[in-house]
Amino acid sequence: MKYYDVSMPIDINMPVYKNEPSRRPELIPIKSLEENAVVIHKILLDLHSGTHVDAPSHYFKEGKTIDQLSMTKEVTNCRVLDLMGVEQVIGIDNLIGYDIQENDFLLFKTRNSLEDAYNPNFVYLSADAALFLVSKGVKGVGIDAMTIERNQPEHETHKALLKNEIMIIEGLRLKHIIPGAYKMLALPINIVGAEAAPARVILIEGL
Repeated sequence: MKYYDVSMPIDINMPVYKNEPSRRPELIPIKSLEENAVVIHKILLDLHSGTHVDAPSHYFKEGKTIDQLSMTKEVTNCRVLDLMGVEQVIGIDNLIGYDIQENDFLLFKTRNSLEDAYNPNFVYLSADAALFLVSKGVKGVGIDAMTIERNQPEHETHKALLKNEIMIIEGLRLKHIIPGAYKMLALPINIVGAEAAPARVILIEGL
């Protein structure tokens, strides 16, 4: 078996959405060896920075929070789809040839994975394609962008997926991943009441 960590390291210089300074993480020292004989830090972290999972409560008042998500979606078989040829937006035409089945968990490998800095013209999933995935009954989707949508005033892509409790993983790093089938462990931190949480996402080949 081979294991692949497709998570983004948490660092003050990491790419963040729209390069907003407030989204950059900060590791804050609380105690030091010199003064306290122990090192302790706390972290200031936007829950939507880096590799993270969105919960339905991100957009819906009565939606499930991150601690209420099902482990059957977080630990599952998945497929990495090769969408490197997509220039702007993943549409239905880009997905229809993949024989998508009910309960599939799909990870979209795009040109986003080749970039180390935030690009405002990142590849995203269209609302129509999101509804197509809803109609197929997929259990989850992941993308190698800071967010799965771009410039949608009503957040149609997010809402289509989360309304149907389709798990969303954002901020994946898939540059070195060969498209195909894997076992996936995508475990968000169990933060009670949160609408999102950082996740360590591992792909396992040959299991």
